[in-house]
Amino acid sequence: MIKAVIFDLDDTLYPEKEYVLSGFNAIAKFISNQTYLNSTDIYKKLIELSEENPKQVFNRLIEAEEKFRLISVKDLIEVYRNHYPSIKLYDDALKIFEHLKTNNVKLGIITDGYKETQKQKIDSLCLKDIIDEIVITDELGKQYWKPHKLPFEVIVKKMSIDFDEMIYVGDNPTKDFYIGSIYPIRTVRILREGYYLDKEYFKGIKENYRITTLSELLNIIKAINRMEGE
Repeated sequence: MIKAVIFDLDDTLYPEKEYVLSGFNAIAKFISNQTYLNSTDIYKKLIELSEENPKQVFNRLIEAEEKFRLISVKDLIEVYRNHYPSIKLYDDALKIFEHLKTNNVKLGIITDGYKETQKQKIDSLCLKDIIDEIVITDELGKQYWKPHKLPFEVIVKKMSIDFDEMIYVGDNPTKDFYIGSIYPIRTVRILREGYYLDKEYFKGIKENYRITTLSELLNIIKAINRMEGE
């Protein structure tokens, strides 16, 4: 019987592009305060650079304007990682939380990313009021980010369940589904706006189920419980 559903965070429960834009806005205001340049223009330049190439955006921004060179890339990274983001959950996330809780299914999150950054996201999304257990893998150590098995072992212990009593929902084939080859965890891949469609599966391990909206989890849970005679 399925007793818990564990979710990835970024691009599974909310669109990470919102976090990126929120971070760009924080950086634009920071630079504006340092240089007295217009923050809207800086924000637009960040978006333009990101659309050209999402790599080393901050380095390229500093190179683009002489007045920016008084600011270090390290400062911009700190502002980006530590800002309080303006983000919101996908609509289907709120709905599935309500349905699962109504059916006494526990909720969990396992998320990679720098711990302070992920904590800010979790606070902004008010997830502590909804989710039973949250594991930020960076708090365990960078070496324990997914696809490492330790975060799953930690959350199973915290939730007092067995591995075969949980479903894990993620979106990234490079790290989210390999756990299914280690423990009898059912894995579900949600396809969001074309994210990660061109990525290879880690060691070729694929998900057990594929969905396009979180509401489909209800039928998956019913089918599993039915097969197990619950």
